[in-house]
Amino acid sequence: RRDVALNLWQDALAGGAQAAGRAVGALEAGRRADLLVLDSAHPNLEGALEADVMGRLVFCGNDNLVRDVLAGGRWVVQGGRHMAQDTIARRYRQAINQLREVRA
Repeated sequence: RRDVALNLWQDALAGGAQAAGRAVGALEAGRRADLLVLDSAHPNLEGALEADVMGRLVFCGNDNLVRDVLAGGRWVVQGGRHMAQDTIARRYRQAINQLREVRA
């Protein structure tokens, strides 16, 4: 296991799957699919060889290289935007306001 970025990615994936109680590791007909699509136009991926992409994904800081995410066969992020982003933001604001009321 020489590729540090790939090792970190695979270990994080395995640990997350174990914590969530989900079996992962195969893309097969009839199984739920979790996929991500990287933004090939992102500056951090500019000029990257195929062998370099995982390293750039893992080690290039907080810039979001992920453009789209498919989880359980359903799109949850498209064009860098979570499909429920507006609902999530509204619920977050409501929760913060409720906490402020409790403190008052």
